[in-house]
Amino acid sequence: MVIRWFVDNSTRLILCGLLLFIWSIDYKVHGDLTLCLIKNITGKNCPGCGVLRGISAVMHLDLKSAYELNNMNIVTIPLLGYLFTRFWIANRLS
Repeated sequence: MVIRWFVDNSTRLILCGLLLFIWSIDYKVHGDLTLCLIKNITGKNCPGCGVLRGISAVMHLDLKSAYELNNMNIVTIPLLGYLFTRFWIANRLS
């Protein structure tokens, strides 16, 4: 079953706004900016800390910083890109 909500114009607008927000994050200045509940409570990084800032770094073509923010970004970001592309193509073809 293919989900049809992705082709809606309001969803496209929200997605573009989200991508613009992620791109606008200055990952070098706001290194301590986090939404991670574990990091906010304990002060320690969880396995997912740095992924959003890593995505922002990749969008700015700064691969070294993306790797330094979270070593798993080498796997996570291409996987997210693949899943997004696969989902987008599946919705466009049907």
